Amino acid sequence: MESSESPTRNEPSKEPVPAEPGSSGGLVRIAKGEHLFHEGQFPGAMYLIRQGKMRIYRRENGVEIDLEVLEENQIVGELSFLDGSLRSASAQALLDCTLIKISGPAFSKTLDGLPDWLKILIRTLCLRLRNANSKIVPPSR
Repeated sequence: MESSESPTRNEPSKEPVPAEPGSSGGLVRIAKGEHLFHEGQFPGAMYLIRQGKMRIYRRENGVEIDLEVLEENQIVGELSFLDGSLRSASAQALLDCTLIKISGPAFSKTLDGLPDWLKILIRTLCLRLRNANSKIVPPSR
């Protein structure tokens, strides 16, 4: 796993392959059933899903609660990456996946060219989403 996220028992295989311009992270390939990251880990990157499906879930009282299934051309891990909080959910591959890793330095370089109001908007949306997520009560089982 990348150095900023603690290793897991199902570590993705990280193959250093060139990625799209601006991502500066390379491609990450993980097999069906492997985890990209776990709830509570420090965010080291966010990822663009190029191929495959990822299950996003969290644990409440020992029960896994599915939050979302993400598919090709969607981003995974963006909220923690953008607001610097620990991962609020886990991401597991439902199919073999190829992802583009978007690193902190690459994202910061992109942000440098944006107007201040847009940076404030991004921070505001992250805060509101994080607050809304904290108010979601899982269904009774």
